[in-house]
Amino acid sequence: MWPRRASQQPASNPMRWVVVGTGAIAQKVTPLLARSKGCEVVAVASRSIERAKEFCATIEGATGAAALQLGGAAGAFTGGEAQFDAAYVTLPNRMHPAWTVGLLERGVRVLCEKPLAWRAEQVRAMAATAGARFAEGFMNLHHPVSARLRAIAQGGEEGPIGRLVEVQANRCSNMTLPERIATRRSHAWAGGAMMDLGCYCLSFARYVAGEEFVELRAHGELAPATPGETKQVDGTVHLEGAFPSGVRLRAKCSIMEQEPTHVRLIGTRGEAYCDWPWNPPEDAGAPVTVTRDGEELHEVVQGDSAFVYQFERFVRGERIWGGDWEAQQARAMEVCLEQLGVEY
Repeated sequence: MWPRRASQQPASNPMRWVVVGTGAIAQKVTPLLARSKGCEVVAVASRSIERAKEFCATIEGATGAAALQLGGAAGAFTGGEAQFDAAYVTLPNRMHPAWTVGLLERGVRVLCEKPLAWRAEQVRAMAATAGARFAEGFMNLHHPVSARLRAIAQGGEEGPIGRLVEVQANRCSNMTLPERIATRRSHAWAGGAMMDLGCYCLSFARYVAGEEFVELRAHGELAPATPGETKQVDGTVHLEGAFPSGVRLRAKCSIMEQEPTHVRLIGTRGEAYCDWPWNPPEDAGAPVTVTRDGEELHEVVQGDSAFVYQFERFVRGERIWGGDWEAQQARAMEVCLEQLGVEY
């Protein structure tokens, strides 16, 4: 599904990264980026130079990095000097497409937090940039548990669950706390259930099925508007889809409800269940239960941080997915948002 390209980065020369954004994701993931093989954080950029300096002084992995300020044009920085090869974009959703294009135009490789885009035309603009090398940050797809679930899903009639019939996914998290409403429920920043959580369900289903949707339906409820805004975002969404093989998708995502997360693969002879599919804990691994012909088999898929796998594969050029995969993901988002009546 994803073409492998030979890395142009010498093995002895680490890829130099700028972390673009200093919010919660950047704070959580920067230490993981810094300890990934072949990676070095050399700069951090924020809308405020003071915030960038504070980040560099307090966040593990950013010590010694140059503090930069976001420039007036997407992809540009002010306030300091730094030489970097790649950018990890963690800005609010609304800024992802423009900043990805701006950085690509400057010859910088880009790993952008999901959602990279929500319209296929946005991805086509990225792919049209000369020498474009970019990827969308679905870290969970790089963890060994995702590979294991994909192998189960594609095992065929003689596989662990028989021929795959349906993919079920649940990604719900209560984001009604004041500090999360500011972006997660904000139309101005392109928040909402699909943008923050539902995109995981769509990409996971595409990954394990190995196909693209031929049918996709979304319905749900809008969240109350963020204070100071008039437009609303989707709060809870139910998804139904179908692939060319006949495999179906049923999923739910919500920023208004807290429910146990899980994925379930249903086949002709059984099912596979995992309740830690999105970001498995490093210390406990991801448990997978396969039920076939009434018998349960349990296994735990161990691994490092999903983010570490993602960064290291990006450096090696193994997961630069290319415009088509990203465009198909954006098109799926586009279809869902249209049906929900949400436009960015």
